Amino acid sequence: MKVVLLKDVEKLGKAGEIKNVADGFASNFLIPNQMVKPASENIVKEVEKQIENQNVKDKVLLDESKKLAESLKGQRITIEQKAKDGKLFGSVTEKDVVALINKKGFKIENKNVVFKKSIKEVGEFEVEIDFKNDIKTTIKLVIKESK
Repeated sequence: MKVVLLKDVEKLGKAGEIKNVADGFASNFLIPNQMVKPASENIVKEVEKQIENQNVKDKVLLDESKKLAESLKGQRITIEQKAKDGKLFGSVTEKDVVALINKKGFKIENKNVVFKKSIKEVGEFEVEIDFKNDIKTTIKLVIKESK
């Protein structure tokens, strides 16, 4: 049976591909789990249109990520935390960095901030901002002892 994959199916293919599968596999597993639809001309055209729309959205998102990475490059973010003898009473988290960056007018999420190690002391650190698709930038994080 010829089917159009609606989702990525492990060991079968990616969404939008047309595959030949056993009739029983299609009717007993793939179709009830809404992973495929039987391949008709209308379904194929509909899926191609959805893939094209998704590709346009992905391109726009990629362009926005590149612009955001470029504007974030080299930014200095300063955090004041309670500390004693250079050691923080807690640690600085991704959430803290995201909140400060978003206050400056940028829009990033916790999953974009990558710490090489836990930050538990006063000092200056480089923090990587990863937007996926090989789009990365680095910011300077300055942690000062609050008075």
